[in-house]
Amino acid sequence: MLETVAAEVWAHLQREWGMIAATPVSFVFAVILATVITGYVLYSWLESRDRDRRAITAATIEHQRELLAGHREREEKTKETIAEIKKRPEFHLILLGINTFSPDGALGITGINIRARLWNTGAPSVAIVWSLVVLPKGQVPILAQYHQKPETMRAAGDFQSSIMRASDGLDSKTSTNAVGEMPIDGDILFYARMPLEVARHPETWIEMAVKDKYERDTVAKQKIGDWLRV
Repeated sequence: MLETVAAEVWAHLQREWGMIAATPVSFVFAVILATVITGYVLYSWLESRDRDRRAITAATIEHQRELLAGHREREEKTKETIAEIKKRPEFHLILLGINTFSPDGALGITGINIRARLWNTGAPSVAIVWSLVVLPKGQVPILAQYHQKPETMRAAGDFQSSIMRASDGLDSKTSTNAVGEMPIDGDILFYARMPLEVARHPETWIEMAVKDKYERDTVAKQKIGDWLRV
């Protein structure tokens, strides 16, 4: 039995070898060439994919570098902006009270003495210019003129009638000494060409502004009627 199987296997191998031996050399060469070309194409495709992957990775890394550089640049600009802001004054102004009066011998002129409070949370600065606008209801705004107070004067107005002194002036307290975080109270005197009753009308508004050394305005606004209710 075993001898029969061995004989059949040997016969099969002889037939296969005969077929290989009978195959033309050109066909064998064609098979080898096709295999080489296929291998080259496959290699080129894999190399192309790898090259594209490297290019994408490099582009991603470069983009991340640009993002990081941009973030750092924005951080630096933000720090510079904050530092610059800290170098600027930051005035705060509130109006505490008002005296309106008719100056002796000045027809059609109304005196306006404002009691105010000023402080500064920014860089030190003096107050260089004070201004006041009167806003009567339904009328054209009236620009009042700043006036430096004499050493002593009396204002007999409706609110806070008192003797006013130059030493109490908020302008004199802040024009030479830098305004800091400690609030400073004082008076500011203005004159405006308008009837006294307009300045005392409950619906009239006043708007006072002060400039720092960089000529930036800080404004406070108050309605006369709000003081009447106090």
